[in-house]
Amino acid sequence: MLRNPLLLLCLTTSLFSSILLGAISWMPESPLVELAQAAEESVPTPLFIDFVQYWSSARLLLEGSNPYDPAALFAMQKVLIPSLDGPILQWTPPTVFLLTVPFALLPFEIAQKAWVAALVATLAFSLLWLMRLTSLLSAARLTRWRILGALLLFFPLWESLRFGQISPFLLLGFTLFLVNRDSPSKSSPYSELKAGIALSLTSFKPHLLFLVYAALLVEALRMRSLRPIAGLAIGTLLLSALPMLINGAVWAQYIEAYRAWPSYFQTPTLGSWIQSVFPSVPTVRLVPSLLAAVVVGVWLWSKTTVPRYNWHFLASLTCFSLWLSPYGWSFDHVLMLPIVLLLLRASTTGFWGVLLIHVLAFPWSGKTPMENLMWYPATLGLLSVICLSRRMDRISETLTKPE
Repeated sequence: MLRNPLLLLCLTTSLFSSILLGAISWMPESPLVELAQAAEESVPTPLFIDFVQYWSSARLLLEGSNPYDPAALFAMQKVLIPSLDGPILQWTPPTVFLLTVPFALLPFEIAQKAWVAALVATLAFSLLWLMRLTSLLSAARLTRWRILGALLLFFPLWESLRFGQISPFLLLGFTLFLVNRDSPSKSSPYSELKAGIALSLTSFKPHLLFLVYAALLVEALRMRSLRPIAGLAIGTLLLSALPMLINGAVWAQYIEAYRAWPSYFQTPTLGSWIQSVFPSVPTVRLVPSLLAAVVVGVWLWSKTTVPRYNWHFLASLTCFSLWLSPYGWSFDHVLMLPIVLLLLRASTTGFWGVLLIHVLAFPWSGKTPMENLMWYPATLGLLSVICLSRRMDRISETLTKPE
């Protein structure tokens, strides 16, 4: 088995990224460690902390106030968490309020429990659909249990729950998008439209899947079919309708708040890592994503075959999109669950390679600074290209003719 070059490459890639990640995080003089320690000292992290911003911001919207006002947010959050020394700002676009407003109608303690229950249900629903998509439900019982056991080591699942983050809802939208793309009736215009509407749930954090959007745009233009793009636009407009009915100025307030964009965040992305090297140039974190969007768009456009990208290819793009995004936290890596399941199902090689990454590449000891985790999506992306090109469809052959 060790003579298999694919296995050796997977193991080498996993070990290299893990050893490098660990070495950097344990260096006492590392500037990245200093930044992480400073962030930990300034921001408390109680359980489900991010739900505080969703609930308080939605509450302000219902009261007719500016849901992005730092002073108003801090006044409300200080009552909920007395140890706070500053506001937990809301950076999510107004599309999120259709989801969070129902929880803001409840008292905070009850709403928090309901929110966590909704996150667990959302993750379970997404996992069920993805297991169907990857044919895992029809696999042997031992294989199913082995893969479910490996998923317990998929750290982003636990991170999204620990922080009470909105990322599982993004995963739900992305999962339903992939399922509709792969459905037997995928040639139906309604299937494409439903796929686009489902994808609109990712508008809560659109920067995380910018490469997927770029691929869909190229596909739509070359196939002269804008149904997925139309579905995405319709879904986004529907999500925007409720907050605009309550507060017609909410988008202007969001744009005004975002002028002081969070360039100080140290996140596990290449752009954030580059900014730590050039701290006086905050816009440098946008460079990798802008270059990647142009390069990938031109590359896809240059293909001679009229494209319709299968879900394997789009799931692989997610890894690189998360790695190159200007922002993206460890709990946002839950969006890589489709490719993780695909790799675990693809072969024994993929299983052991991904399992090794799970065990070694995440900060179980809590010593690894957040920004160093950028190696995780990069490694999974590379692994997906290797495994998919050898064991399933070649990435270059995912450009299939329309049916």
